[in-house]
Formats: sequence, structure tokens, C-alpha cells
Amino acid sequence: MEGEPGARAKRGKKFYNHPAYWKNLCGECHEGDGGGLLKTAREGLCQTCHPDNPPRKKFVHGPVAVNGCLACHLYHRSEYPKVLVTDAQTLCYQCHVEEELITDKHHATIEEKRCIDCHDAHGGDDRFFLLPEAAAAAAADSS
Repeated sequence: MEGEPGARAKRGKKFYNHPAYWKNLCGECHEGDGGGLLKTAREGLCQTCHPDNPPRKKFVHGPVAVNGCLACHLYHRSEYPKVLVTDAQTLCYQCHVEEELITDKHHATIEEKRCIDCHDAHGGDDRFFLLPEAAAAAAADSS
């Protein structure tokens, strides 16, 4: 929680707040008089403050490519960092089948790692969205 903007403890639970919500900047997303959204996430509301999503990468994760931000993120607050709907690993397994992934040679020896330790959830320059350090390790394994 430390170092996470908008993180707060309430009744023994940690909560991570969306920065605009935490700073009470409701007008960034909502109309002033009626409280309705200015536009939906699918219409690009999130890109107003997060212009680099979808990232300018060769490959983009499906939900990100269609502005499906709310498939993974909540819009006000969450018990999980980055305002995720659940913990990152559980979130990955909502769409990706764990049993299929662990049979891959790169995953077979991995212990106690989360998908996001090696993969960028938004996209990347290779089709597996590998983070630079993981891409270098995979290249070394292949040679």
C-alpha cells in the first residue's frame, strides 16, 4: 500500500482509489449536474487521463484494444492495487487457462511468480507482451 497514490486503510482493509476519485475530481468523468458519465470507457473516457492506453505497441491485449478497461479495473476504488477488480493473478486466469499455460516450457519451471512479473497486461512489442527483462531471458533460453 505504501507508495500507491490514493491507498487508504479503512477498518483493517486496504483500499486503492482511482486518482480522480481520491482527489474528488468527479467532473473529470461525470457531468456536473446529473452525475452521469461524460462518455463511456468504450467511447474513450479513460484515455482522457490515460492517453497511453492502448499503448503504442506492436501488440495490444484484447480488452485494452477495445477500451475494455472495466474488464480489469474498477472506476472508483478497489481492495487491489491499480484499482483491479481482483488480484492480478486471478484476473489473468479469468480468461487464460492456467493448466494450458503451465505446460509451456517457459512457465514449467516458474515458481511463485505472477503473470505480471514477466508480462505487460496492456501490450508489448512481442506477441506475448514480455517485459524487457523477461524478453531478454526468453531470448537467452532460445539460443
